[in-house]
Amino acid sequence: LLMLIFLACSVYYAVYYSWLLFLRPFLKPIILLVAECMARTCPSCCCARSSMKHHDERSYEEATKFMERRGLTTSYHLFKNEAYKEATKALEHTEQKVRASSTCEKSPTDSSASPTMLPYAPSLKVGGS
Repeated sequence: LLMLIFLACSVYYAVYYSWLLFLRPFLKPIILLVAECMARTCPSCCCARSSMKHHDERSYEEATKFMERRGLTTSYHLFKNEAYKEATKALEHTEQKVRASSTCEKSPTDSSASPTMLPYAPSLKVGGS
């Protein structure tokens, strides 16, 4: 009897950890797909009722305004996030300094003199990669 209990527990944990580590990452999308298909084909299903409760029919502009009123971020851009306002100012200031130093003209006394070079500073590209 003790050996059967041990085997039952061993099988349970073997199945549990194989599901947790190996099967769930592969079968989770399939399970979601089946649940979505069931929700569309069977409107009286409990899955369909629960998914319809959370569905919102707002336009993008309305949703953006709603999120701004609640203090949520509406963009991935750094300059549009209120929490990073000071960091954006610092980056803009640095960008202005780099541009000013890179547009230095040659010395009027020496025609072969090159403009002063600052240590490498990448240009700030907002919204690009």
